[in-house]
Amino acid sequence: MTVDNSEFFAGLPADKWTPIEHNLRKALLKACASNNNQFPLIEWIDRRIGGEVETRRTEDGFYEILLRDNGNDDGDEGGVIGGGAGKETLRGATKEEFFSSLSPDEFAPPEEALREAIFEFLATWSSPELATLQQLSNFPKVQKARGQFLPKGVSLKDWIEHRVGGEIEFRRGNKPGVEVIHLTPEAQSVVMHKFQQISSQPIMPPMGMPP
Repeated sequence: MTVDNSEFFAGLPADKWTPIEHNLRKALLKACASNNNQFPLIEWIDRRIGGEVETRRTEDGFYEILLRDNGNDDGDEGGVIGGGAGKETLRGATKEEFFSSLSPDEFAPPEEALREAIFEFLATWSSPELATLQQLSNFPKVQKARGQFLPKGVSLKDWIEHRVGGEIEFRRGNKPGVEVIHLTPEAQSVVMHKFQQISSQPIMPPMGMPP
């Protein structure tokens, strides 16, 4: 996803810093000076306050930073209800009203697409360490599916806990602010099936090469 920040920068004064910019600059300079004039900001966010703030790499190579607990925690694209007016309201609908509008017996097509994207991430996870909520959130297919389905104010974690909590659980990781993913026995069989499904797919030759 490419992010256009031109409107944000156009709204900043050209001849001075805003109070927030001033404080941010001061904090960044101080942080760099404390660590041999360099500071791993993105990694620090992921490791130290990843439960509150999400970092996401865009298609053009930059990073965007989003609060997990506000209306931007799962992307800036609208969902099935649409653009929201605040943290809890989505054109008059609350988070509870959003979930109550979903069928208790089946997934709607965009909801099923989100679940499939999540299990594809889990099926392709190859690290010996447990995957984290942050890593799941950054998986491109999950980003796309949640952006097409979840309204602002409803996080990916909210949806998982409400709709697939019998398959996927979150537990506190070894690092502060990090939540790791645990699979129930039911989910483990789903992941194995998904892995076999992916492994059986033919490998497409590079573009320009004969099949």
